[in-house]
Amino acid sequence: MRKLWAFLLFSLLLMSYLAVLPAPSKGQTAKWTFMVYMGADSSLESFGIDDFNEMAAVGSTNDVNIIVQFDRRPGGTSANGDWTTAKRFFIQKDMTPDPTSAVSDMGEVNMGDPQVLVDFMNWGMTNYTADRYFLVLWGHGLGWRGVVQDSSSSSDYLELDELAWAFQSIVANNGGKKIDLVGADACRMTTEMNYQLKDYVSFFVGSQKDEPEPGWPYHTVLFNLTNDPDMGPAQLGAVVVDRYVESYVDNTGLSVALSLIDSARLEYLGEEMRRFVEQARSALPIFIEDFKDARLASENYEGNAVYDLYDILVNIRTETQLSVLEIGKDKLTPPTRLDKAVESAVQAIRFAVSYENNWDNPTSSIRTTNAHGMSIWYPLVMTNFTYMELDFSKATGWDSYLMDFRAVADGLIPDPEVELDVDVTLLDTDGDEFDDTVQLGLLSPQDATLEIEVRHHTAYWISPPLSIFLPGNIYIVENISLYKHTNYDLELYLLNDTRVWMNYTWLPNVLGMWLSMGGTITDVNGAYVNGATVTFENLDNGYTAIDESAGEGFFGAHVLLSGNRSTRNSVRITVEVGGELKNTTTLNVNYGLYGSNVEFIIGEIEPTNPDMTLISVLVGLVILEAVLILVLAILMKRRGKEPVEKTGDELLRDLKLE
Repeated sequence: MRKLWAFLLFSLLLMSYLAVLPAPSKGQTAKWTFMVYMGADSSLESFGIDDFNEMAAVGSTNDVNIIVQFDRRPGGTSANGDWTTAKRFFIQKDMTPDPTSAVSDMGEVNMGDPQVLVDFMNWGMTNYTADRYFLVLWGHGLGWRGVVQDSSSSSDYLELDELAWAFQSIVANNGGKKIDLVGADACRMTTEMNYQLKDYVSFFVGSQKDEPEPGWPYHTVLFNLTNDPDMGPAQLGAVVVDRYVESYVDNTGLSVALSLIDSARLEYLGEEMRRFVEQARSALPIFIEDFKDARLASENYEGNAVYDLYDILVNIRTETQLSVLEIGKDKLTPPTRLDKAVESAVQAIRFAVSYENNWDNPTSSIRTTNAHGMSIWYPLVMTNFTYMELDFSKATGWDSYLMDFRAVADGLIPDPEVELDVDVTLLDTDGDEFDDTVQLGLLSPQDATLEIEVRHHTAYWISPPLSIFLPGNIYIVENISLYKHTNYDLELYLLNDTRVWMNYTWLPNVLGMWLSMGGTITDVNGAYVNGATVTFENLDNGYTAIDESAGEGFFGAHVLLSGNRSTRNSVRITVEVGGELKNTTTLNVNYGLYGSNVEFIIGEIEPTNPDMTLISVLVGLVILEAVLILVLAILMKRRGKEPVEKTGDELLRDLKLE
């Protein structure tokens, strides 16, 4: 009988224990499974234990599974049983990373083997099913070279092609559904890594630079997730970004940055980077000093020549805009084709970076002043040619750009520029005394194709470009008809048979520098004045234009300016009504303005009577004196005294001057 009671008591205790154990069954689907592939068989072992304890401070819930494959190294810390194999854990609240807490022991494994990652993911997604999955690749990172080091396996890493193979297998095992969120709690999650895995992941979260060794604050991230398990991958990724940055503000000697990348937008980024590379490779021989200066000015991070991609592009634009090259013409502006390619690539970066946060530590030698969420490899010498096999290289040609950059800088690729003789004649084809046609006389020393871009001075382009074949040493005349009374620049690209630039020529203000000027005229009561004669006179060149105000007092004219873009012209504007001068002003203007507007107020002002003015002044003084006397009386009354008239002798006695 006692055996029966003992059995019943044991069964009751066992059922009570199982009732509170949060381990889910295969039939139970959580909202998230948080999966950490922890490669702590490295110098980061002790930080792995710390992060495990952070996860256990929250623990799994019915809605959030937290699972870890934890690999430790021999000869490291002796904490928690000093085990050195790889173990899998389903982390419950307040659990410690002891062997007895493990779900299974995998023995010694190579965490740099992609099959080991596949096995872990398949095990987790099968036994801890969820609506969404978050995989964290934990360990040392080398940017595009790989992530998750295993010291016991010759410091092997998961390289990008291995990661792509593993993720393809994982997604196939998951019915073709992408991994919702992949994080790299490691150094340097570069653009190349994101692009390599874009077809298998919805969102990435990681650092574009090195991380401090403690890595992510898992307790705060998981506290947010378990309290709001309905958040989607973009929202959860943003939470990781903010909690990470917050954990290091004033708490480290380093600058930190973390960003969330939308993989669905990386294809577009690749296309725009390919367009940029095409233009940049042509521009390099002509603009090499500008490209070198741009690289030096760009924000770079720890080791391996990792640069902020956005900052590189912006600085290329800045340096080429500042460039002043002697090409026998005026100052050189950045080629439109390169400038447009830069702008499109910059917009694609903004589009791909779903969220970014950083702390720019002012005491750090490596800053995040210009961190924008995506970094890229930009070495002076490309010694590792496996880079050419990356998907990003194949899609964009960035590897070819890197080799060209170095070759041009070393003088191995000569400047392909050849002389292009250009004669410019302006024609008035309709006889109205305004030029409306640009006649170009063109001579190239070799067979080439000339493409002419027509740009309005307010920065829009007339497309498609005019294309002309120039036989070598044969003079060609080409007429370009343009709308008069406005400003145009012409950009001439001389291309060889491989479409590499051999010459770039900028022709500014080809129809003369016309500036649109105008405004309105009202009277002193605010009513519009129509019918006034307005004269514009350029005091520097004598050009005169006349208009009459009409339609709500509006007037306007095109004024011919002198000099170049930086030259200031003085333009005097006068207003007459019935032959009588009513108002005048002089403006300093220059080419490149969208227009200059001025408002005139005209009307008669009543003449002033000098006698009445004097009387007004006297009246004002009397009023002021009365006010002062009143104020004095009030003050004396408040002091309990009434003003009393006194004789001269009494006043002298009061003043003790008698």
